[in-house]
Amino acid sequence: MRKKTGGSTGEPLVFYTGTQSQSYLWAGIPLSWRAAGYRLGEPVAFLAGSSLFDTGFKESVYYKLMNIKLFSAFELSDERLQAYTKELIGEVIGRSNDLVSDPEGNTVHFMFFNYLFREDSRISSFRFYTIVINS
Repeated sequence: MRKKTGGSTGEPLVFYTGTQSQSYLWAGIPLSWRAAGYRLGEPVAFLAGSSLFDTGFKESVYYKLMNIKLFSAFELSDERLQAYTKELIGEVIGRSNDLVSDPEGNTVHFMFFNYLFREDSRISSFRFYTIVINS
């Protein structure tokens, strides 16, 4: 099975994997999220490359049902970060005081969350757990 990364750090990496490996991967993702504090149905924001945006109808329905919001990791200008921040603030205000994102600490993700917390004081009472990155 041919797969590729999203290419958010440059050229997408193409690799080959088997069905069993993909099954283990997809079983491990919710398990790692749960370990980070996420509970099924809570809102999740993905800052991702192109692989998540090249989706069909089934994927769109999945993201909607799982309460997943996708944001592009490309061209992160101040204007784009402000737009993402406004959209996320609208999603999290009035919810629990925990923010669970996606265990490696990617620079793009760190930059975005640093921007998010710096730019909007309403979010300062939220606890930030971790950045979980799945490629």
